[in-house]
Amino acid sequence: MSCGGLGIVEGSREVEVTIPAGVDSGDTIRVPEAGNSGPRGSQPGWLYIKLKVAEDPVFARDGADVYVDSNISFTQAILGGKVEVPTLTGKTEVKVRVLSSF
Repeated sequence: MSCGGLGIVEGSREVEVTIPAGVDSGDTIRVPEAGNSGPRGSQPGWLYIKLKVAEDPVFARDGADVYVDSNISFTQAILGGKVEVPTLTGKTEVKVRVLSSF
């Protein structure tokens, strides 16, 4: 492969990027010195990565908030109880409170 006198050879390389928690679709990550090289040995530019976050089958997002739906039985709704719900780090048990009469 020849540079054709420009000092640049076409190719590709792998770049490791850390995706921070809480990013959303449309956010951009900027990676310094991971973009295209400049002519004649100048510093490489920045690599810009525009993110698209996939939908999750369990969780729903609203901005920075994360929601999950969980079903409870009619008996649990009336008498209270505990229900196991998924979280981002595993499952947890949530207490269903009994509402007092008004």
